[in-house]
Amino acid sequence: MIRIAALTNRTLRELPEMQYQFEEPFIVDSSKIGNALGARATPVEKALADTLATYRSASNFWPAAAAPGG
Repeated sequence: MIRIAALTNRTLRELPEMQYQFEEPFIVDSSKIGNALGARATPVEKALADTLATYRSASNFWPAAAAPGG
C-alpha cells in the first residue's frame, strides 16, 4: 500500500527504506558523556514546560490567523 502511494509522494517513497528504525525501540545510553562531562538529560516535564513558556512569551512567534471571509 505504501509503495503504491509512494509513486506520487516523495516522502512516502523514502519510508520503506527507513521503516527498520521503527521495528524496535531506540536504546540511548548517555552514561559515557555523563561521566566525562557531567551532562544530564532534562526531564521531559521540565523541557515541555520551558518550551511552552517560550512559545507563550514570544507573541510574534505564531502569526495571527486571518479573519474568516477576509
